[in-house]
Amino acid sequence: MTELSVIFPVHNEAEGIESFLADALSTIRKLNVSFEIICVENGSTDGSLAILKSISKKIKDIRVIRSPKGWGNAVRAGIAQARGKLTVYMVSDYQVDPKYIAHIYHAYRNSQLDGSGYRLVKVRRTNRENTTRLVNSRTYNLLASLMFGVPSRDINATPKVAETALLRRLNLTSDNIAIDLELLLKLQSEGLAWQEIPVPSMRRSSGRSTTNMKAVWEMISHMIGFRYGIIRKRTPSVTAGK
Repeated sequence: MTELSVIFPVHNEAEGIESFLADALSTIRKLNVSFEIICVENGSTDGSLAILKSISKKIKDIRVIRSPKGWGNAVRAGIAQARGKLTVYMVSDYQVDPKYIAHIYHAYRNSQLDGSGYRLVKVRRTNRENTTRLVNSRTYNLLASLMFGVPSRDINATPKVAETALLRRLNLTSDNIAIDLELLLKLQSEGLAWQEIPVPSMRRSSGRSTTNMKAVWEMISHMIGFRYGIIRKRTPSVTAGK
């Protein structure tokens, strides 16, 4: 069985996706495990799909699939197609250096050996590229903490890694950026622990951010929906990593 599936949703990243995938491949290959990369073209209008198809013809480890527009749609489509025992998903715009895929993979595997048994490992960004994103992020994470007691300082940060079977069993349904909160809420509802590793955020070198006030209000509206649709069973533990 393939060890690792790595999902990269791609929305209007034509300018930078080739270099991003090259960097990601370099990191993943150094893990010396069997892997696949699933690029999920996600409603792009800038020629991203053609570039992805061209790359996948040259590199056998890269598959290209498509999903309706929406971060959650892309993540769920990738999970449905994943062949690996573990699945990583991550933004493809250099918000975080893809080298941290290796960090969370090793942290996950080590947690299975040392008895801590984290069911998900993710990054936590220690900075943001501008004040607006910082304020939006802190507000969102604070609201999630107040409403649900979610012990995360950066809910939406990727990469994240977990067992593929677990991600499928949780039956994620969000079609937008609320999927990251849904994932943590469903882990929390089962008393499952996760680990957060602090990493620096990078400034986008290309493309446009899709995080705007409309997206923030969408997340808040979904948060309200989750508030009345998910009941917490036990409070999980979360560590900040080292």
